[in-house]
Amino acid sequence: MAINQVLRGKSGIVLLFVLFFYMTFLSWFYGVIIYVMAYQESKEFKENISNRLDIEALAINLIENHESNCPLSTTLKAVFVDFICSEESIEIIFKYEMPYSLIYDIIGPLKQ
Repeated sequence: MAINQVLRGKSGIVLLFVLFFYMTFLSWFYGVIIYVMAYQESKEFKENISNRLDIEALAINLIENHESNCPLSTTLKAVFVDFICSEESIEIIFKYEMPYSLIYDIIGPLKQ
């Protein structure tokens, strides 16, 4: 009943058209903002993964170039790296925003 009264006058049709246009614009704008935020998050995740892979590569190079079997704990790119060595494997612990560790199996003879 109320919609019939609104649609009787020309101002009601203009009001509904403006409201429809406004809602369409808001939904489009919301979609653009969600898309941009998702893009920025994925870009940030890729940068984090790339940085962690760089630090892991530095830690592995440190193991390969170190004179003894197990290098001492060190800091690489502001990340504390700890090495726990055994005869079969080397565990590398990265104390980062969210600490994690990697275990590498030793293949071949150990350095003397």
